[in-house]
Amino acid sequence: MRLTFDNLSPLAILVGLLASQALAASLALALVICFLFIYGNAVLVAFFEYASSIALTLFIGLLATAFGGYVAMLTPKKALVNALLVGVLTLALNLGLWFGTDIGYGIEFPLMLIAAALLTVPAALLGGWLYLRQHATA
Repeated sequence: MRLTFDNLSPLAILVGLLASQALAASLALALVICFLFIYGNAVLVAFFEYASSIALTLFIGLLATAFGGYVAMLTPKKALVNALLVGVLTLALNLGLWFGTDIGYGIEFPLMLIAAALLTVPAALLGGWLYLRQHATA
């Protein structure tokens, strides 16, 4: 399947983006609650300084982005460009949050930040491709 802008659906892109952000926020909240039980009052230290927790949030973010790409394919205009734009907008939001705030999440682990930037758009495309593969007509 070619990646063309013929079947571009702004609604599908918006719904996919919102779905991915909602899933990411929900899973991150669940992770923080789990960390509260494990680390107690030191949850912020664990969440911001341990490479394993940062890698886990990277995985959660990529999983949520793939979900957003999948959701973007649920409209009548089933085109991978919708999933692609979900990934691009997710990357733009993430970069905006990272550079626009003073949080500096994961700054001690630049390779994970680079991996997040490089894998966000392919994750959304993977979600769209999984939808197409799952619903392919024989």
